[in-house]
Amino acid sequence: GACPPMMVPPAPCPLFPILKYFLPAADPEVSCVFRQSCLLPCQIQLGSDPLIHWYQVSAGDLLVHSYYHNKDQLGKQNQNFKNRTSLILDQISTGNASLLLKEVNIQDEGRYKCYTSTSTGYKESFINLQTEAPVSDIRIHQDGNRITCSSEGIYPQPELTWSTEPPSNTTLNETTRIQKTEDQLYNISSSLTGPDGPDLIYSCSIRTRRNQKTETFIKPGEKTGEQLLIHLFIFCLIYYFIRLKSKKSKRGTASASDENPQGPEKVKNQISQYFG
Repeated sequence: GACPPMMVPPAPCPLFPILKYFLPAADPEVSCVFRQSCLLPCQIQLGSDPLIHWYQVSAGDLLVHSYYHNKDQLGKQNQNFKNRTSLILDQISTGNASLLLKEVNIQDEGRYKCYTSTSTGYKESFINLQTEAPVSDIRIHQDGNRITCSSEGIYPQPELTWSTEPPSNTTLNETTRIQKTEDQLYNISSSLTGPDGPDLIYSCSIRTRRNQKTETFIKPGEKTGEQLLIHLFIFCLIYYFIRLKSKKSKRGTASASDENPQGPEKVKNQISQYFG
């Protein structure tokens, strides 16, 4: 008999467009600076009888701000947000339902929902608020052979790294401490014992997810025996020529030396100038 027709396997179903359709898009993020004001964007559809509710979803649907009957309605506002929220009232009619949050703190972090409705319908939108206290000031000081780098009032938890220029072959023996404050901010401090040798430039870098700052410190190296011998030889030469000049001067004016005894002072000054 005749051979049966060859069966062609069906083409694989493209899953990516389907997944893209069903999977929700990631919430937009807003980075807010600690103790400053921050704007959380939201749009409201045009129409009459506007209603706006803002909630902090991640904290259990806390009511952040409400607006209806053409005015703010704050009777049920959560106490965490009292006197810290406002809308741009003269822009609601043009579709702006953004929330201005003042004096942002660490507890304000999380997911927020903006629920809006007018005579034409309603909608919900979500936004993630991230609080940040950037690295603003780094202090480096030396105590003996130990160098300490520190900074305060940072969020989120920072990382600290040391480096030297030129790179050191010796492992840097460092100790880092992180403390959390009552405001949920972080203080960080790191100390290390630097290697001996030529002059080194130490760099201390402190960074968070959005911010990084670096401070440098030059630590003088220990003088070698050869360098000390050279300095001692130069010192002796300077002292010899000054003494020689002083003796020649005394031969001509013996009495002037008693009235104006500046020879030894000049020696001290020149030596101190040479050695810094």
